[in-house]
Amino acid sequence: MEDGAQRLTTNNHNSAGAYQEDDDLWNASVPHEHTSIPQDTSTLAPAQAIKWGHLTPDERARRQIRFDRRMRAASGSIKKVSARRRQDSTPLPTSLVSDELSVAASGWIGTCIPREGEKEFTVDELCGPEYNMKLIDWDGCLSRPILDVEARVVGVLAGRPRGSDWDATVDQATRELAFARESLRPSDKDSDHRRGKFPALVAGISFGGGQTKPANLHSSKVNKSILDGLLHGASKSFSRIAMFASSMLECYAPRVFASYRESLDALLAQDPTLAPNFHKSVFAAATFNLGPSTVTRPHLDRGNLAWGWCSITALGSFDPDFGGHLVLWDLGLVIRFPAGSTILIPSAVVKHSNVKIRGGDVRCSFTQYTSGGLLRWVYNGFCTDKDLLAHAKKEGKEEEVNEKRKADRAKRWAEGLEKFSKVENSKFVY
Repeated sequence: MEDGAQRLTTNNHNSAGAYQEDDDLWNASVPHEHTSIPQDTSTLAPAQAIKWGHLTPDERARRQIRFDRRMRAASGSIKKVSARRRQDSTPLPTSLVSDELSVAASGWIGTCIPREGEKEFTVDELCGPEYNMKLIDWDGCLSRPILDVEARVVGVLAGRPRGSDWDATVDQATRELAFARESLRPSDKDSDHRRGKFPALVAGISFGGGQTKPANLHSSKVNKSILDGLLHGASKSFSRIAMFASSMLECYAPRVFASYRESLDALLAQDPTLAPNFHKSVFAAATFNLGPSTVTRPHLDRGNLAWGWCSITALGSFDPDFGGHLVLWDLGLVIRFPAGSTILIPSAVVKHSNVKIRGGDVRCSFTQYTSGGLLRWVYNGFCTDKDLLAHAKKEGKEEEVNEKRKADRAKRWAEGLEKFSKVENSKFVY
């Protein structure tokens, strides 16, 4: 591997998540030039750890200190409006034991679960004696961080910006999804997949499923035209929604946000052909769930980063008291989820679905996420596992690299959880 592919880079945003609520969404800072981030060798790719193996423990410690300072700077650069939102939020404690969630042996992604049936659940069923779940009657506005048993912030009911024009943005986004749905080819309108029976379009950067390198998600000519309208349309509705979700990730999980940002910056610097969906969102990919009845089945998005968060924004015109609720099966929660509101969860490891909606109602959604394979690609020094091991064998370092990879796999999930914030004495700790 070339030296230029050995080091992560990051944009020196002021901050990258500075685009917060109301007018701040439109006045986000522009990324500055790329700057290198020093890292502790425990987080480096095997080839990097070998290359920097000559560093003394003191030098490694100094690198870690500089890296931690940058992380603290990232978490402290949130604008006052988001800091107030976080300060005013009421935590939602749960009995979730995050350490026991199931992840793949590599620690990068979630695990497979059997595809569940087509049954759509009601609130009464889920909160009844059979499932005994708890109903969270969320207003869709005020933020509520979700806590596990150790007071880790494992997700957030983020809410919505406080601007008076947000409803207009949501209505416009809903209209654009309706137009997209009608513009689909007939064969695409009757999509039936593991998440549910509704059409969906995907866009952004992905890596997995047999790909040899990260690439822009491919669409047919017709769907590409539809996606261009959704991503780059004059209304910028989805750009605004995407920016809000990204800013809430930075607000409640700044270390996860920093990992996303560094990896995306590194990918774009290494391969200029990759095209992110939105200039001011750190998520690598997005899905437009077009409805008219986006009611997901219980599922995991296992290909997403195991300790990463996925943002979900509800759209449409439906009765949120009757249906559309977000069901978090591992937490035993049924959460009222009005249109225009956003929730972030670790979707690769927490099983989730939706409550059925009333007949004649319309529900769509917009999600953002990052593939675990992308971070694995960066960790490997911009190559596959196979190519990394082949290079190590050629250099006579196969055993050393394998030992490093084995040690990293064993601790990756625990280190991922360490990136989650905590609430201690009613204060956020990063």
